[in-house]
Amino acid sequence: MPVHKIISHAGHAEHAWEKADVVGSTAAAARFAELKDKGYLAVDIDGKRLMTRFDPDVEVTRFQPQLVGG
Repeated sequence: MPVHKIISHAGHAEHAWEKADVVGSTAAAARFAELKDKGYLAVDIDGKRLMTRFDPDVEVTRFQPQLVGG
């Protein structure tokens, strides 16, 4: 079951869905786009790669805010 793990300044949240569930997959794709638009990094934990677009076959996607230094 795929899951989005979202790490933010407010804490940690998880959203899981079934691949066969069209509504769940559509919501996951929308969540991915929304978080990317907000500047979050998306990481495929298993493949250890940054993601630029939604991939329904990735089991665990972690979202985290980009670190900004100065």
